[in-house]
Order: sequence, then structure tokens, then C-alpha cells
Amino acid sequence: MSVNPLKHLTLPALLTAGLLLSGCAAHTPGTVEPVQASTAETCFPVDALPPAHRALADSILTDGLDHEALFSLMDGLKPMSTLRHENHEVARDPELPSGTRAVVPADDAALDRMTKVAEVVRHLHCGPVRTVLVPLRRTPDGIRRVQLLAVHEDTFREVIERDHTFWGQWGLGPETDPATIITVVEFEESGARFRGYGYLFGYPEHAVTFFVEAAREQEETGEFVERDFFQIPTHKAETGRFVYAVPVGHEPRPEDEAIRERALDVLRAYREKRPAFEREDGSLRAVELLRAHHLRSQSGRR
Repeated sequence: MSVNPLKHLTLPALLTAGLLLSGCAAHTPGTVEPVQASTAETCFPVDALPPAHRALADSILTDGLDHEALFSLMDGLKPMSTLRHENHEVARDPELPSGTRAVVPADDAALDRMTKVAEVVRHLHCGPVRTVLVPLRRTPDGIRRVQLLAVHEDTFREVIERDHTFWGQWGLGPETDPATIITVVEFEESGARFRGYGYLFGYPEHAVTFFVEAAREQEETGEFVERDFFQIPTHKAETGRFVYAVPVGHEPRPEDEAIRERALDVLRAYREKRPAFEREDGSLRAVELLRAHHLRSQSGRR
């Protein structure tokens, strides 16, 4: 039996879209100061890391640039985007009581890998861009899935301030560390989790509300709510990466078209830059590309 791969996508797979252009409530925001600019020494400062770590940094950033994280790494269109997910067999066996001290062997190879990834992620920042690592709550088959995320802090903080009536229920504000906010959302109940991720990944308001209400209806009736998808191309995927759910028969709204147009501008600029940073084997010097982009952008704003 054939299955439509998009029909039953869960929220983490769908929350990969553009700028959220309308707020939830009337609010006169305060001034969110932009993140301080970086220098050549502090922009993606991976040069002192071992070669294997530098290669991993390029690999992680290449995954992001070639897909939806382009719109957080090179532009503030998306407050947050997925760079990649990593799966590790470190989750607690359900037969072990919660709170057991020795869950993972001290010499576990998966922990070594996660330590390496965390060290690299700690160095992937420049100006308003940073990366964070947040484990997912669900652990199917003993797998702990870890999400690596690119955050554009200026846009991220604007979203938190704009939708203060939602984020205030946890006492969160624009100065709260993004990793804290993302972790709160990940471990919340489904409705708050869906709306929170929708705002952080940049869905337009109509799409966020549709997804939350559709999930609530399915929970109450057991019936899946049919949906269409608004798709925006990325460098390596025309569909399925920069996408959000909309009602069946949805006609694109002005905010949908604005997201698409801005995204296409960013994608064209990336495709123009990319060849100059490709190695002979086709791999990308992603750190160098992003460093050049951000330092040039900062210089142009002075």
C-alpha cells in the first residue's frame, strides 16, 4: 500500500518555514537591541579546533545552507531552522526506573560523538547567528534524537517580544536564552508545543493556528484533518523542507507570497556565492562562506 509521505508528517518535520508576519495580539513592543557584531576572530571561531571537528563544522553548516537553515544562517527570514537531526542509542530503557543513575555505559561511543558535536556547535556563532543543540523528548526504540538548530537571535527575540502574551506563561522574554526557550517548547504539552514551534520556526499566524486546531480536532475525534502544504524551494530540495501545512484548497495569502519572494531572493544570492567556496571534490567550505557573508554584511551596515 502506498503512503503519501507528507500526509502524516509530525510537527517537527513540518516546522521549517519562513517569517511570521502577523502577531497574536495588539502590543507596542519595546526596543530589542540587535546582537553585537562579530570580528574575523569571533565569527565562527573554529580554526583552533582539531581537523575532524572543523570538517564536522563544515558538514553541519553545509546541511543547513543547502536546506531550510539557509534562511536563518544568511538572513533573518526564519527565527530558527533545523540544521540536522542526530540519532543516538542512549535513551533510558523503559524497564529501568526513572532516576536510575547508571543508564549509559561510561565509555559509550554515542556519548563521545555527542560530546564532539556539542563542542563544534559551541563554536558555530557569528553576530546574530548561533547554533544550539536540544534533545527531543520522545525516545522511540531507545533512540535519543538530538536536534541541531540555527538561530537568528535578532529575529528570534523579536518574535518572543511580539508574542509576549503566549511566551509570558512561562516567564520567558526576549532576553531569555534561545536554548532555554526551545527546551521549554520541546517538553511542553502538544498544543503549546505546536504553537511555540510554529512561532519559532516562523510560520505565518494562519498556518500556526490551523495546525494547532487541526491537532486538537484529531485528538478529540480520532480523525486526521486533511491538509495541503505551502512549499518553498531550497538549494537541494524543491519540496518537503521549507514547508508548512494549510487547509485543503488554501489560496496563498499576501504573507505567504511575501515569505516566498524573500526566500527566493536569499536562495538566489546563496547560489551565486556558493561556487566560489566549493572544493574540487564538490564539498563546501561552509564556514568560510558564512564568515565572508557576515563580515561583509556587518561592514556594509557601518
